[in-house]
Amino acid sequence: MKNVTLLIIITFLFTSCGLNFKKTSDLDSLLDHGFPKESITTTEKAKASTDNSTSTPDIFKSESSTHYGVDLSHWQGDILSTMNKEKDKLSFIICKATGGDYYIDPKFRTNWREIKAKGFIRGAYHFYLCENNPKKQAEHFCTTISDIGSNDIAPVLDIEQGSMSKDVSGEQMVKDILVFLKEVERKLNRKPILYTDYAFAQEYFKNSKHSSELAEYDLWLAEYSGTAKPKVPDTWEAKGYKIWQKSASYHLDSQKVDHDEYTGLLSEIVK
Repeated sequence: MKNVTLLIIITFLFTSCGLNFKKTSDLDSLLDHGFPKESITTTEKAKASTDNSTSTPDIFKSESSTHYGVDLSHWQGDILSTMNKEKDKLSFIICKATGGDYYIDPKFRTNWREIKAKGFIRGAYHFYLCENNPKKQAEHFCTTISDIGSNDIAPVLDIEQGSMSKDVSGEQMVKDILVFLKEVERKLNRKPILYTDYAFAQEYFKNSKHSSELAEYDLWLAEYSGTAKPKVPDTWEAKGYKIWQKSASYHLDSQKVDHDEYTGLLSEIVK
């Protein structure tokens, strides 16, 4: 009898509240009253935002829109050991990694580590030799800089007059460096930057059948006219340059190093 009475009371209570649990959706409705979905969603979104957000690394923090850097190789000796980010007013340093299909710059590993340790944005370049197989050169470069990260400048191909060989025509050279660039992009999942000077680009790239393909790659332009803005090769006239090597005689602690300039958000230099 007591059980029957209890059942009647429970039934009355649920009926008076207008609740019916015949459907799962009705139970969800009750939970909605207890835990509003909007409140839960807002809380979860806030937590997810906090968990997934990443603060801007210190190396990218700058109030300036113009940023300066230098590029180094073993020819500058131990100059990096004396460099100071605040004193020298530099944001990025690009060092030579490799050349041809076997050479590694003797200072590369030391420079690569120290650039990061000193708080500079770092980059690495390969000096291209037309007489060597482009794919093998790409493999050599990628193996040497295999630890390149998302906060590093994209890998750079350096092509200039000293790269040329009498056995390789200008048009063949263009085809080969595209092989190199595409292989590096495939292996490292980073679209390389192409470094060259204005005169070289005008002579070999301007009238090439593959000029438009080259233009897909960002340009690090060597142009020493001393003007406020550099002359941009026709191949990159529409796109413009990414980095400007504006001088080959920048003095740093009595050493001569190339002086580079980048304009834009500092975090974009690694994109």
